[in-house]
Amino acid sequence: MNQNLENAIDLENDELIVENYNNDDKDDQLVSQIQEILISEDFEKLSQDFLREKCLVFEETESKEYREIFKLYQSAIQLYLNEKLKVELTLEKLQSLPLDETMNETLASLFDYDLFKDIMVETRIRVEEEERTIKKSTNKATKGYKQTPQQTIFSTGQAIQFEKKPLKNQTPQDLRPDLFFNIVPLSTPKVNKKQV
Repeated sequence: MNQNLENAIDLENDELIVENYNNDDKDDQLVSQIQEILISEDFEKLSQDFLREKCLVFEETESKEYREIFKLYQSAIQLYLNEKLKVELTLEKLQSLPLDETMNETLASLFDYDLFKDIMVETRIRVEEEERTIKKSTNKATKGYKQTPQQTIFSTGQAIQFEKKPLKNQTPQDLRPDLFFNIVPLSTPKVNKKQV
């Protein structure tokens, strides 16, 4: 017989103790809701964002700061679960729920500081490797291309200098821009007029 069901039945009086059974049923519903939350993209994003943001602090050595970050992580996940479940769920209650193996693995970092620290160190290594890869690919893409800063009147703060020529002894044609030198006058086509 199922252990939960055995606890719900009083064998001497053949009565069903509904209160205990309902409590187990509520726990099952809660576990089901938690499972849906843990596999959601929002939870994954929250968890990964936190890990990526805080991981660069972590090293193999021990620090008091790591424990503070661990407490922040616990609080963030607990707050997120409470908001989604719309119930007040303590870490003790969460730990006492009959969670399956996958859920236990997912939530283990909430309860085990050493596991949390290992995850943070691994995340740091992965983030640093990603940054090196991006830097290498950027260097390869720009290799051989030297960008010289282009100066404009706006970047130098100087106005364009025009060559000043004296106006003496210049004909009016010399004062016109080059645009006007090669203009060919248009001629009107001649039309044969026939007399009727």
